[in-house]
Amino acid sequence: MGIPPLELARFKRLAVRSADVWQGGIVRLPMWIQEKDDDPPYRPRGVFWFSTRTGLVWVKPEEAPHTAGVDLALRGLLDFAKKYDRELLGRPSRIEVTDASLAEELRAALADPDTTIAVVRDLPNVRDALRAFERHQSEGAQLPAPLLESPGVTTEGLRRFAEAAARFYQANVWHALSPDEDLVTVEEPLVDPALQHVIVTGSTRDVRGLTFFASRQHFERFLTDPPTRHSRKPLVWVLSFDPLDWLPFGDVDAWIDHNLPVAAPGRDRHGSPGRAALTAAAARRDRCRRRACGHCGSGEALASRRTHAPGAGHAEGSPGD
Repeated sequence: MGIPPLELARFKRLAVRSADVWQGGIVRLPMWIQEKDDDPPYRPRGVFWFSTRTGLVWVKPEEAPHTAGVDLALRGLLDFAKKYDRELLGRPSRIEVTDASLAEELRAALADPDTTIAVVRDLPNVRDALRAFERHQSEGAQLPAPLLESPGVTTEGLRRFAEAAARFYQANVWHALSPDEDLVTVEEPLVDPALQHVIVTGSTRDVRGLTFFASRQHFERFLTDPPTRHSRKPLVWVLSFDPLDWLPFGDVDAWIDHNLPVAAPGRDRHGSPGRAALTAAAARRDRCRRRACGHCGSGEALASRRTHAPGAGHAEGSPGD
């Protein structure tokens, strides 16, 4: 269903604001939608426009999975101009998108010689606005930076990390080791000393991970005097295997865009990597408060409740090369 020509004509009669650029297009929105209680959540796409002159944004999700396209992008432009007519005072002199095919479709549909539609490599304003929306969805919680924006992390390095994590998970060492008890020492000088002593954590598939210690003595103190919910937690590296919808959206995008391996592949009913797609999150040095830590109380989470907010149970950090 296209946009009525009369609506397009009204948009093109608006004054052109030479100082305004609208940036955006069709994006993955930082949210999960679950249509029914028993359905796996899926990541919707939608139209997102950002006015560089005013800082205003316009967001509209697709009405059904995998339907977002040029019609939704056009509808967003028209609705944006109409909703904020007093602030925007017209239409932009330039529209910037990162998708060349969308740009071509917008040029053909608008046929507007007064508005340049350009393809750019990156849209930092849009990225920052989406992250602000993500923080709002997470009730202001501090979210980790996407792994690929961490110093020293490359796409190839992240791929090798994901491959190694998937192989480790599929080897199912939890049957051979007692979770939270059997300490494994890595006698390899190239391995960081903080990562040379490790235990597997979690006795069931939904809470599995690794916890690292700087020394055997560090582990034994941790074992004999475990931290409580209210005591000061020791600094350790932790790694957890989490469902894709528990990760920060920047990492979700990395796994999808680069088709990175997952530990336990699964798809939602709309064809996207779904709730069953366990992903290995990178290790981070943090105070031990991870979801799978048997010493801190089974089921304790980084987030206090399960709301599809990113970061719950996620281990932040920078897997390098």
